[in-house]
Amino acid sequence: MKASVELMDELHEPGRVVVCDQAFQRLGLTDAAICVVCADVLVLTSDHDLWDSLTRRGLDAINSTHLRASDWQLIS
Repeated sequence: MKASVELMDELHEPGRVVVCDQAFQRLGLTDAAICVVCADVLVLTSDHDLWDSLTRRGLDAINSTHLRASDWQLIS
């Protein structure tokens, strides 16, 4: 995990920007921040409300619950 984290880019947005986003009231600070900073990345989540907010914005998101429901299998 250490090697992976060292390679990742971290995205940050000031809290004062995040709390002004439309998602803040419904989702809270953390999920609203994800909505704000994840315009260029695929988000994998099991949180339906977060997934819904992301996809309504036209952002790339996968709800892992949908994967289970479709009986998908990951091939390693």
